[in-house]
Amino acid sequence: MNESAFGSSYQQGLLLFVQERSERRLQTAYEVGRAAVQSGLSVLDVAARHSESLVAIAQDRDPGELVELIDAAGAFLVEALAAFEMAQRGLTEARRAAFDERRRARMLRELSTVLTDANVALTASESLGEVAQLVAEITREATGATRAKLVLHAPWTSHRVTAAAEEPGPDTWSEILHPGTRDPEGEADAPHVVVETLYSWNGRPVGALEVAAAARFRDDDRATVTQIAQMTAAWLERATPERSQV
Repeated sequence: MNESAFGSSYQQGLLLFVQERSERRLQTAYEVGRAAVQSGLSVLDVAARHSESLVAIAQDRDPGELVELIDAAGAFLVEALAAFEMAQRGLTEARRAAFDERRRARMLRELSTVLTDANVALTASESLGEVAQLVAEITREATGATRAKLVLHAPWTSHRVTAAAEEPGPDTWSEILHPGTRDPEGEADAPHVVVETLYSWNGRPVGALEVAAAARFRDDDRATVTQIAQMTAAWLERATPERSQV
């Protein structure tokens, strides 16, 4: 659809809506707007055709009808532009999803690099706490969770190592005064939690990775938690003193 054809369709649709302000006629505005999106026309093109159509229709109106005409034309324009809003929203969500996926992949590569570093494995007894903290922080950031906690039971030590990473606190007064996740009592909403157990090569539990978020976890978030847990368990297995010296 070229600009001329679009202008004719827009003016005809607007005229029908002015004559009959109904949902059926208003639906025409959205359909015209969607046709504009599909034809590659811009919001400025729609605005220009809207002005032209409004002037053409207003010429045959009595002055006392102009207020009602302008009101109807405004409603028609908003509905036509809704098609652009929906298209832009979908594009934005797609871009955000692609960005999140690239960011997640980059974090997992960075974690994999650390966990496969031979020097880190050789000094596991000294670096166990640092590695655990790194795993917790990357897990939280990669899944967008509010909190990630890792507990490790290293085979060569009798004590547990615990590391946790939490989402930064509010940065603005509006977030402090209106957190949006509190109930009338002031208590936080119950978080959604995913727990993944870490197992050694012989099936013995050697730790647990717990991740909590305000919203339900997506399938790819759950898969990420599982992958990180498996990577960490494999590192812990390789870092066992008897194995790292082989």
